[in-house]
Amino acid sequence: MTGHLQQNLGLRSLLIYYGNSYASNAWSGFTVNSLNPARFDIGAHVGNRLRPWLRLGARVVALEPQPQLMPVLRRLYGRSDNVTLLQEAVGATQGTATLLASPTNPTVATLSPDWIEAVQQDPSFASINWEPADTVSAPH
Repeated sequence: MTGHLQQNLGLRSLLIYYGNSYASNAWSGFTVNSLNPARFDIGAHVGNRLRPWLRLGARVVALEPQPQLMPVLRRLYGRSDNVTLLQEAVGATQGTATLLASPTNPTVATLSPDWIEAVQQDPSFASINWEPADTVSAPH
């Protein structure tokens, strides 16, 4: 990935998810009715689901395979006793895999070329360019 992308990868998402109090409050309202004592956030991105879940007393295990986003998650949630952060992916098999990501839409990443092929049939995904981003561990 380019240096420019790595620098801006989390900034846009932070502004979208943390700069919008309506979105944060909407998540809180949603999770009040559906919260269990423990939550898993697979593809945690910048952790926008963690904040409302933690406010409600949940214990959260957050997995994020994109190494550029882990420093953001660690800075925001790394000191919380109720959060476990793992720089890993979840896949169909155990091992390592190539993470495919869009340089212009970093909220969208996958291990599955089949999924990319399927979603590109949708006009909203048709113009997304996917590139190999990183080799990630999928131990689970």
